[in-house]
Amino acid sequence: MKLSIKWRIIGLVILIVIIGLSSLATISSVIIKDKTEETVVNQSETLVNQVSTTITTFLSTYESALVNLASSDDVQSYYNSERVYNSEEDQLYRKELKNALDSFDAASAFYFATPANTIIEPHFDGILTFDATTRSWYQNSSQNPDSVQWSAPYVDESTGEYTITGSIAVKNGSTVIGILGVDLFLSDLTTMISNIELGFEGYPIIVDNSGMAIVHPTLAGQDISSESYISKILAEDSSKQLQSDIDGKSHIIVFSKIPQIGWTIGAIYDEVNLNATADSIQKIIFVITLLILVITFVALYFFISR
Repeated sequence: MKLSIKWRIIGLVILIVIIGLSSLATISSVIIKDKTEETVVNQSETLVNQVSTTITTFLSTYESALVNLASSDDVQSYYNSERVYNSEEDQLYRKELKNALDSFDAASAFYFATPANTIIEPHFDGILTFDATTRSWYQNSSQNPDSVQWSAPYVDESTGEYTITGSIAVKNGSTVIGILGVDLFLSDLTTMISNIELGFEGYPIIVDNSGMAIVHPTLAGQDISSESYISKILAEDSSKQLQSDIDGKSHIIVFSKIPQIGWTIGAIYDEVNLNATADSIQKIIFVITLLILVITFVALYFFISR
């Protein structure tokens, strides 16, 4: 049975409306998704690089302090003294360490260690029998005497806070006579980074070169090197962006490296959240399409009938 001319016209117009609005919904959705992702990635790259620069600047301040202390005549005078606890020379050099400690909020201790003894501010009695030569920071600076060395983050036994140690060799001529060190609390730094608002429910992370999460919304302090996206990040030598599955969902990850301490700063976004705006617009266009179809059908039906 052939359709009447009326239903042919109505069907053709409805088909044109459906094709036109469906194409509009698809094209606009793709454009919005691409633009949203591009904008977020660009903003994240800027933010991640800024955080990386902030951390580098933060550490550079303490590097300068260690270099100045290591080149001071006072450390040479203390080394050439008897180095007996609470002696006049001990009290004099301890005052310099205390001044350095009072000048830097994040520092929990400054110290100077030799194979024979260690002076530390603030003092604790256990330091009198402490063998610094067994510690990695002492060994690293002994083997690399011309630059400041940074340890991997660790939990300080006395405070339970994340800490990092910076150290530098003290030399008499070309001979290493001891190691100057500083312990830094990372709590202020990690809290600041954890509280960064990324938008689209994104979140920041920091991992060290072993894959331990220094900053993470749920896994801070845990080894996450087995996660596929962490393996990909650690395998890269420079800043980059990548797409990877996390808990079965596709995510966009923007990250930057801090080579001097082996940290990676990253911003992670669930693609579902990035595409939420485009999906919402697509749904709105779908609803509008239905309304237009109903109105078009009713208008054509009565107009052609007349």
